[in-house]
Amino acid sequence: MPDWCRHRLFNVARRVTAQGQGHWVIGLTVLAMFLVPWPVCAKDAADSHQWYVTLTGFGSSGSDMEAMSNNAVGVGGMVRAGVRMQRMGLFLEGQRDYWLATDLDVEMTKGVLNLGMGADILLMDERLKLSLTAGTSTLMFDTYFDKRGTTGIYFAFEPTVFRWALTGHLIVEFSPFGVIVMIPAVAEPMLKRLAFRTSLGMEWQF
Repeated sequence: MPDWCRHRLFNVARRVTAQGQGHWVIGLTVLAMFLVPWPVCAKDAADSHQWYVTLTGFGSSGSDMEAMSNNAVGVGGMVRAGVRMQRMGLFLEGQRDYWLATDLDVEMTKGVLNLGMGADILLMDERLKLSLTAGTSTLMFDTYFDKRGTTGIYFAFEPTVFRWALTGHLIVEFSPFGVIVMIPAVAEPMLKRLAFRTSLGMEWQF
């Protein structure tokens, strides 16, 4: 990358970071995209398609629901299975997202089960990935207004997933910042959770 372009991107990221709370994650992500020395990814560019499975663990924080502490923190894992054609991938996904409740006592609830499908695209010589997912979100515990098994929808977006190749078929993936909206109960009163995720996973290509 030319020095003038790198310098301009650095200044943009610095201004974003200086804007205050919540913007530092985006700023640091932009910096990392262009300043971190990148390893070579595993996939051969000559391959027309590649099947893959990804196992990921994640932690999340934040919510758009004020005064609802049980929606502030979550942990969980997900599995994806899909096929990648050139740089574009299509996959099926399953997630278990556990929510930490602190209203009356500190307790880890069973959260939700998310089942969906999505697409991803590889950028920067396959060293960076962007993904978008949508599907069903099923409540796994009883609330005051909704029963276990209530099902709604979810949407997830990962704008920056870094990829490091360990072997010819195994890749480490790290997402410093992702966004997911889960609405397991769409009827009023709606149960909605907006969370910001950080995740670490392994992709196996075969």
